[in-house]
Amino acid sequence: MSMFEKKIKDLIKGSKIPQNMINRGQIVLDNWLKPIKNLLEQKRVPEEPWEDEQIKFLLKLLSQMDTDKDLDAARVGEREARISTPLL
Repeated sequence: MSMFEKKIKDLIKGSKIPQNMINRGQIVLDNWLKPIKNLLEQKRVPEEPWEDEQIKFLLKLLSQMDTDKDLDAARVGEREARISTPLL
């Protein structure tokens, strides 16, 4: 289990959602996240196309990891990239 999967499970743990629904939802989520996981593990562009929502999710996830979101970071040397795509 990846750290990301564990964090999601920890968020849901203790909720009033029935365990069978959590288990089924985890299967669906794992399948949806699989292309992103493969990209990060294999470090190469996938051959199969992604859904727009998967691309948006990955970009959002990466943007949330940027140090400009960290109140304790020095924020020295930050750079911005401009990307031309209809998704942004």
